Amino acid sequence: MKILSRRGQGINQSFLMMYALGFLCISFAPLSYGNGKQEFTCPLISSTASIPQLEKPALLLFYASWCPMCHQMVEAFNAFMQQYPDLQVYRIDVGGSGSAIGQKFGVSGVPTLVAVENGKNGLKEMQRFVGKLSLSDLQRRVAPVVCPVK
Repeated sequence: MKILSRRGQGINQSFLMMYALGFLCISFAPLSYGNGKQEFTCPLISSTASIPQLEKPALLLFYASWCPMCHQMVEAFNAFMQQYPDLQVYRIDVGGSGSAIGQKFGVSGVPTLVAVENGKNGLKEMQRFVGKLSLSDLQRRVAPVVCPVK
């Protein structure tokens, strides 16, 4: 479909959509997330070989540095980790060096938490949690899977 400009020249509608979407992306890019200083306190890994032998379930936190929901979840996640200091948690930046791990686990959106345990052929997924989780969500949904005794 063509739309006429003031000069009578045809403008392709798909071009206008791309322009509008590009404008939205550019206009939202500089937003700051949270206070801009907080960072996840769990170790950053770039391969599953970096994960030591697990004696109990662990969490893999898939995130991206450009993801607003990931940044909004930092404070709640760090508070959750303080409540469960024995919990093994590893973060994977799927927008950077951890993209291969993200593909291996089939991560298609961030933030994603994957509860894992040792299996016969490496890490075995127990349960997956996709999207931003509050502290109460983490306590109610995630803790019973990875910390059933507490």
